[in-house]
Amino acid sequence: MKKYVIAAFVMCLLIFSVNCFAEADTVVFNNAGLKLSVPAEYADFLVVETPENDENELFSVSEAASIEAAKAMGESGDGAGWLFSIGRVSQEKYHEMLCSEMAGAIVIAKDTDNKYYMFYHPTDVRLIREDHNYIDEELNFWGELNQWASGMKNVFVEENGLIPEKHGNSLMDMYLARMMFDDGLNYTVSTLEYGQMEPNGVKAADVIEPLFNNVSFKILRDAETPDGEYVVLNFPDEKTRFDFFLLDGKENIIRQTMGDGLYTTFYEAESDDPNLKASQIMLDLYHDMVLANSLGYTADSLVGTWAEKIAGRGSIQIIKGDAEGKYNVLIHWSGSAYEMYFWRMTAYATGRGAEISYEDCTLEDILFTDEEHSTTTVVYENGKGSFNLLSTYELIWDDETGHAADDTVFINAG
Repeated sequence: MKKYVIAAFVMCLLIFSVNCFAEADTVVFNNAGLKLSVPAEYADFLVVETPENDENELFSVSEAASIEAAKAMGESGDGAGWLFSIGRVSQEKYHEMLCSEMAGAIVIAKDTDNKYYMFYHPTDVRLIREDHNYIDEELNFWGELNQWASGMKNVFVEENGLIPEKHGNSLMDMYLARMMFDDGLNYTVSTLEYGQMEPNGVKAADVIEPLFNNVSFKILRDAETPDGEYVVLNFPDEKTRFDFFLLDGKENIIRQTMGDGLYTTFYEAESDDPNLKASQIMLDLYHDMVLANSLGYTADSLVGTWAEKIAGRGSIQIIKGDAEGKYNVLIHWSGSAYEMYFWRMTAYATGRGAEISYEDCTLEDILFTDEEHSTTTVVYENGKGSFNLLSTYELIWDDETGHAADDTVFINAG
C-alpha cells in the first residue's frame, strides 16, 4: 500500500472515529440521523466527510490518493478525487432546482417531512496523481470506485427507509416544473379550435400534475412527425415551444422547437400509467384557459347565495375568507318540516377557473322534536368535494362524500 493511502486511512480514523464504526463487511458513517455504509474493502482508500449542521451536504466521499497527490503538488486538495456527495434540501429549494438545469445533481428520495435528498456527482474526472503519472491498475480501480459510487443512490435510500423519488431534467421537465411552481410564468396554449389562450388565472399545476410526476421523457432519434393536429405550448420569452400531438396512438409524442425552428427534439412521455395521454392533459389545460378567457369567471365569481334550481329547498352561501383564495361555505337543505341538514366547510380556489374545493366538510342532521327542542347528529366530518360555475352562470356542487347534490343545479339568488 502506498504511503498516501496509509496516511489517508489514518486521517479517516482520527477525524471520523466519532461518526463511523465497523459493521461486518462495511464501515458505517452517521450524520443527522442518517447513515452511509461503505464496503470495508473500499474504506481504506476513501475519505468520507460528514459536515455538521449543513443539511445541503450530509456525506461527501472522495478517493484519498487523489487528495494526497494534489497536496503533494502544492494544491489544497479540495475537489480532488471526489466521487459523490449526498445532501438534503427543503421542498421549496427542490422545486426551485427542478426549474433549471441540475448538472451533477439527481434527486433520489424524500422523507415524511417533505425534505428531498440529492445525489451530487462530478461532471468531470477528479482522479489526480503526482506529475500526472497514471498506471493501468490505478485507472481500473478508479473505474471500480465510480461504478460503486453510482450504485450508492439506491443503497442510501433503502438503508435509511426513505421514499424513492425520481425526476428528469430535460428541457421538457424544466418547463413543466416552471408551470407547476411559477405562477407568473409567461406562456400560452393554442389549438385550431379557439386559437391562442393565456392562463388568465388558471393554475397549470392543478391540471398537469399527472404529466409532471412519475413521468420520464425519452428523447427519440430520427422520429417522424405524427399526422394531424396538435396542442401548442409556447414560451415566447425563451422562443421555445412544445407540440403535443393528438393522433390516436401518438398522444405521448412531443416535439420541442427552439429559436427560429432550427433546433428540434422529439420526446416520448413514458409512465407506469398505461392510460397516460400527454396531449389530452395539455388539451384539458387549454379548455380551462378557454373558459377563463371567454367568460372571465374566477373563483370569486362563486361568492354569493345560490338556490336549488328546481324546488328551492337547498341553499348554498359562499363568502370570502380571511386569505386570498379562501372561502367559507354554509349549506342548508330541508329534509322535511321537522328536519334540516347543514354542511359547513372551508374551500380554496383550485386555480382552474371558477372552481373551489374543500376537504373539511362537517354534515349535521338537526331533527326538531317540537317548537323548542331539537337533536343534532353529526353525520360525518372531513367530507370532500368542490363547487364549479358553468358557462350558463349556474353552480354545480360535487359532493364526493355524500353525493347530496348529484344531478342538481343551483342558480344565483343574490
